[in-house]
Amino acid sequence: MLNGKSSPPTARAPAVEGQFGRGFGSVPDADSCWLLTVSSYQLPAEPSRRDDTDTCQDDTDAGYHRRCMITRIQHVALDVTDLDEAIHFYRDVLKFKVDDQRPDALGDTGVWLDVGDTQIHLLKTETVSPSPGNHIAFEVRDIHATVAHIVSAGVEVTGPFDLGAGSQAFLHDPAGNLLEMNQPTATEP
Repeated sequence: MLNGKSSPPTARAPAVEGQFGRGFGSVPDADSCWLLTVSSYQLPAEPSRRDDTDTCQDDTDAGYHRRCMITRIQHVALDVTDLDEAIHFYRDVLKFKVDDQRPDALGDTGVWLDVGDTQIHLLKTETVSPSPGNHIAFEVRDIHATVAHIVSAGVEVTGPFDLGAGSQAFLHDPAGNLLEMNQPTATEP
């Protein structure tokens, strides 16, 4: 049950033409929880779990947990026009690790980078049109040391600014994507 409504289980989603080709698309269930679907994919009777931790907040409906089991952001993809320049920036300036596990079938038009338990996927494109508001925020331990390191690499940084909930600084990658460095205000135990 979500928002006071009971939901029928989502059994099978229709095949759709989506951004990633036939069979992939987003289909809303009755409670407007968006599901990524693959044609002819049927949800298992019981969800598989790595542990007993429930990541959804609504404990009133076990079906909700089956449908909305988002646990973290796995990766974020960024378009870049110069892959070598972007690799240098993310690997050498921001100190992300290049992930060698990127499948060869994807070709040489991108690279995967590890940052904590999340990845950044850099994808080579002809043009990049960054939005002025869209950005990725990276949590840092020491905003001042981070900014000093980035500036020492010749990158322009705005900030850091203390906003009460923490400090943040902004910069652009070589393709113009907006990045935020964020040090949350420490909370007392």
